[in-house]
Amino acid sequence: MTWLWILIAVVVVLLLVGIYLFNRIIRLRNEVNTGWSNIDVQLKRRNDLIPNLVETVKAYAAHERGVFEEVTAARAAMANASSPAAAGEADSLLGQALGRRRRLGGMVDGFSGSRVLRFSGSRVLGGGGATARGDDVVLC
Repeated sequence: MTWLWILIAVVVVLLLVGIYLFNRIIRLRNEVNTGWSNIDVQLKRRNDLIPNLVETVKAYAAHERGVFEEVTAARAAMANASSPAAAGEADSLLGQALGRRRRLGGMVDGFSGSRVLRFSGSRVLGGGGATARGDDVVLC
């Protein structure tokens, strides 16, 4: 009779170990699926941010192009000045253009262009974002 109790105990222990292992495998499978889902979310968010980065770069480049064209035109006017008065006026235009460049420092819509590019670039290059679990957005 004692062998029967021992056999029942061994079967119960094996059953409990089997249930534990099955649950662990299911939990690990779910963690792997969550991990892949997080990666998928990050890739989709990165893909969605690329057009914004392109538009920011275009706006920043257009602004910079305008400033550099002003500086180039003022410099050419100064180089082609035929009289001291014309040279003084061209120098004044050059000073204004350079001052505008320094004063704005690459401003685009009230933000520093380099700061906007760093922010957008860090998000596109994987600096942070929401995950499938709904974690907060963290920027590196």
